[in-house]
Amino acid sequence: MSDVWAKLEGHAVNGEFPLIRHLGGSTHSVVFLTQSAKFARAELALKLVPAVPALAQLQLARWRASAALVHPHLIQIFDAGHCQIGGRHFLYVVTDYADQNLAQLLERRALTEGETREMLAPVLDALASLHDKNLVQGRLKPSNVLVVGDQIRLASDTIRPVSETGRVSNVQSLYLPPEASAGTRTAASDVWGLGVTLCEALTRKQPAGLRSDKLILPPELPEAFRGVVTRCLSPRPQTRPTIKELQVWTRSAQWVASQSAPVPSESGPARPENPVAPSSARRFAMGLAVIVGAVTLFGIGWATIRAPDARPAPVVASVPTPKPKPSSELLPTMSRVTPADAAGTVSQPDSVPTSDESGEAAAVNEVIPEPSQRARQSIRGRVRVSVRLIVDPQGKVFAALVDDAGPSRYFEKLALEAAGQWTFPPATSRQRVMLVRFDFTRQGATAKAIAVE
Repeated sequence: MSDVWAKLEGHAVNGEFPLIRHLGGSTHSVVFLTQSAKFARAELALKLVPAVPALAQLQLARWRASAALVHPHLIQIFDAGHCQIGGRHFLYVVTDYADQNLAQLLERRALTEGETREMLAPVLDALASLHDKNLVQGRLKPSNVLVVGDQIRLASDTIRPVSETGRVSNVQSLYLPPEASAGTRTAASDVWGLGVTLCEALTRKQPAGLRSDKLILPPELPEAFRGVVTRCLSPRPQTRPTIKELQVWTRSAQWVASQSAPVPSESGPARPENPVAPSSARRFAMGLAVIVGAVTLFGIGWATIRAPDARPAPVVASVPTPKPKPSSELLPTMSRVTPADAAGTVSQPDSVPTSDESGEAAAVNEVIPEPSQRARQSIRGRVRVSVRLIVDPQGKVFAALVDDAGPSRYFEKLALEAAGQWTFPPATSRQRVMLVRFDFTRQGATAKAIAVE
């Protein structure tokens, strides 16, 4: 098709959209710069794909449905239809003109952690909107993360309904999850594409072993992202995090960073070493200059949450404001479920809130999960689940993130829900990170909290 694409420049699609300049393409599609008085845009993009009779009507229906979507982080579709150029039949779609895409940037360098987080926020916003409407982006990859003006946007011409099945595509791509081979797309499919894209954005490399049981991440992938990428690339769709969980994860990291902001001095406001960076999209268009100021603090804040040895992927939960139980109500429960060989591992709720020499942190309110009898009988030895908590100055949990999930999703969920209801003594520090370790045995459960320095 490359010879065909080269000859199309200078033609006009249906006498309305001139093919002004070739912008890029592949073996199955091409994009041109165009314009239209009808849409009052000096610059638009027009994509051409060969018309396959069996699929043409379905593809046009998808594009026209996507044209009704209006979102600040989705490419706007203005028109779509059939055309004929040089005796060949094509489908065309007219969209916003993008200044640059992530794939073009990655040809020169990888993103920093701060740049990746700023890119991630609008991407997750767009995906959340699609998934709420039972739609998927369908082909999430660096070339489909674009910049329009000062906005980061996702390509819209690949959007389709959730769980749509049909003819299996012959296109082989590591951005597509294993279940795509059956012609199925779900919200979890977008999460897979996001995982590959995040890894590539930070390292300029794709993970190895994506089509096997042994996932190998590039060694240069930052520790703060290794757990998230691993979870996104789970071969089982139901175990991948949802977009809303990923949004909570990014907000939690941002909250920690904001609590680390410089404190004004008597001589005037403290100034960071560098000014606050401009918007993400503008930095993409400028070649993405080095992230500084608040973005640097943002990355440092998340590094505090994820210790270097925290290998498992995080599960994130939004945490409601806990309603503390009186110590008289909690004490019998803890007495009942504390095994004899684990005596002393749970702080008494009416004790003075201090930390002992081992680093254990006393809590005001401790909630111990109660597994079902059937679940307890399935345990051989001990099941440990660790949860990291972001604790605000009032001692309430702002967010809970699974640090070590253990071997069971059931016990992981119990631990995450219980940890989110813990409270701690108020403190003058801006933010604290606590690690709560739950041990499940056949006798019951115990827990202890450790302050993370």
